Amino acid sequence: MSLIGVMVACLLACGLSACLFMALAFLGGGLVNGRTLSRLDSAILTGATIAVPASALVGAAMVVRAYWLGASAWNYLWLATPLCGFALLLAYVYGIMLRK
Repeated sequence: MSLIGVMVACLLACGLSACLFMALAFLGGGLVNGRTLSRLDSAILTGATIAVPASALVGAAMVVRAYWLGASAWNYLWLATPLCGFALLLAYVYGIMLRK
């Protein structure tokens, strides 16, 4: 792991965090428009709007920590955690759309 690679990865993770927050805000707004959600669905969407972008920042922090400890480049996979969370949330939203 090089210092330049870690710095670029952290900057991209911060940008991804902002983009995911905007995408989730519009996704939730579009889903609520025209239908009534249960309290559980609303709570999950609200929590995911904060948790998924925050996981990008946590992944960046884990990459920096791995760099300090001299770990291998496999630790860049921490940056994939928000993408996995976003994919799970999209599957959940698709399930909501099929339900109602």
